[in-house]
Amino acid sequence: MRRQARFSELPDQLGVMAPQAVVAESADDDAVLREARGEVQAALATLSKAEREVLDLAYWGGLTQSEIATKLGIPSGTVKSRTFSALRHLREALSQVPEPV
Repeated sequence: MRRQARFSELPDQLGVMAPQAVVAESADDDAVLREARGEVQAALATLSKAEREVLDLAYWGGLTQSEIATKLGIPSGTVKSRTFSALRHLREALSQVPEPV
């Protein structure tokens, strides 16, 4: 249950909806969703490979920080630091994106 809650919280923290939860009701909505998806992808591209890897395993792979540490062969503190850093970088990158009019 914790993994599911954590997975559903990430998009809210980033200010976007999870891809599987998004349904465009009109062509305008579809355009807005495509633009938001592009902004999130651009923000993800600003992360280091190590940061992206940790987020991928945590949020899309559903692994705990301990499981990620074991899988990558790194200390759990490093996983925590990379996760924190990645989320901070994403928050900063997405805060630069202008609000839709």
